[in-house]
Amino acid sequence: MRRLAHLYETGQAAVPNLIEAAKWYRTAAEAGDAEAQFCLGRLYARGEGVPQEFGEAARWFQRAAEQGIAAAQVNIAAFHMQGTGAARDAAKAAYWYRRAAKQGLTAAQIRLGQLYISGEGVRRNPKTGVAWLWRAAESRDPEAQTSLGVLYARGEAVDQDFSRAEFLLRQAAESGHPPALVQLGHLYTQEHVSEPSEGAAMRCYRTAAETGHLEAQRILAWNYLDGRGVARDAAAAALWFRKAAEQGDAGSQFQLAAMYCTGIGVVRNLGEAVTWYRRSATQGDRYAQYNLAVMLLKGQGTPSEPEQAFQWCCDAAEQGLTEAQLQLGDLYRAGLGVAEDLALACAWYEKAAADGSGEAVARLQSLRASRAG
Repeated sequence: MRRLAHLYETGQAAVPNLIEAAKWYRTAAEAGDAEAQFCLGRLYARGEGVPQEFGEAARWFQRAAEQGIAAAQVNIAAFHMQGTGAARDAAKAAYWYRRAAKQGLTAAQIRLGQLYISGEGVRRNPKTGVAWLWRAAESRDPEAQTSLGVLYARGEAVDQDFSRAEFLLRQAAESGHPPALVQLGHLYTQEHVSEPSEGAAMRCYRTAAETGHLEAQRILAWNYLDGRGVARDAAAAALWFRKAAEQGDAGSQFQLAAMYCTGIGVVRNLGEAVTWYRRSATQGDRYAQYNLAVMLLKGQGTPSEPEQAFQWCCDAAEQGLTEAQLQLGDLYRAGLGVAEDLALACAWYEKAAADGSGEAVARLQSLRASRAG
């Protein structure tokens, strides 16, 4: 039955039919077939051939794990760590990672090592954690090599050793592992070890960025903008900020918006600036919220919308941005985008003044004087 299910899943015997595959996996799984239990759990986790139900996925992974399927043990461990489909329980996660790690699964060895280092779900034991990471690294697992490299670079759980860190990170980087490339770039940039050749750090960042690694794209963008390790190139900076922004990075969205406002690295386009400020603001970036509010008030790149401006200004002010608190006081004082409320205007001016805004102090004195008169 499991074999038939596999044929339906892969389409080896007919057109792929995940619904049929799920049906036959279920029949085999209910008969106690451990591999079928794992495969059925995977279908539930992905929502393939059956509705996506993490609780059902966890139930079948659990049954397969109890029969010794290492991949199922890793999956049920991850579910317990994340609280997905099962109650969050780091101790249970550690239990299942340990069972899979003893079977030689490098992913489990890495996670178990990290748990021992952090003390989550187990009694903290950095020495044991490092030992598990080394077991995985000996299989040339790039994630394990990177994790160890970072520990040696920081001197966490091991004696600091930049040469060993470089060795491990270079091994992982040679396999194209983006996090290793980024960490190796950091080692070179911070001059903990000498670059093997000029521009090696930037090559590390670029190689990682070209795979879509978000942190690398962000670093590359700032390096081009500031001229760190490379000739200043605002257009290249904008290109990499856009790539990171399109992945949802709020800081890069803000920076790209600012570049569209000023015309640095891109053709000035206030409409584009509003678009990117809004995307960043929606994620909670207080500076984007304030800048968007200002553009909405002035009608820059968008029709003037004082009510929306007021709401974004509130969001930024409530996050403690002094400029937004000052602006919010002005809006309440003028009754712009909100009903006039001089008491609330005073309250926001006071908050901005408490943060050291001289303008807020002056406005507060002016408002109190006018109310007294």
